[in-house]
Amino acid sequence: MGARLIHAYEPVYYGLLERNLRLNNVINATVHPYGVWIEEDVYGVDLTGFTTGLTIGGVKIRTKPIGDAIVDVVKIDCEGCEWALLTLTCQEIRRAGEYAIEIHGPEPRW
Repeated sequence: MGARLIHAYEPVYYGLLERNLRLNNVINATVHPYGVWIEEDVYGVDLTGFTTGLTIGGVKIRTKPIGDAIVDVVKIDCEGCEWALLTLTCQEIRRAGEYAIEIHGPEPRW
């Protein structure tokens, strides 16, 4: 849709993402083989079920701080952990002009 540069963060299926980009002749995308979260760490997740981002399991994923990934437009779909990503400061949130967020799981109690 006219993006000059795309940064895609995919901690599990990054090989498939790279292949899909090649098959569709997308040359302005960089795939990062890790997820974004509130901190840099390694988490074990379970890839089965509806909210896989919140389910502890044996698949290890590396994460980088979400603040490092904010650019002009941000699309978030992290299978259950979207609410926690919204704990950014107002200053960090305002760095992007547009957000598209797919939310899974129950509403927070706060």
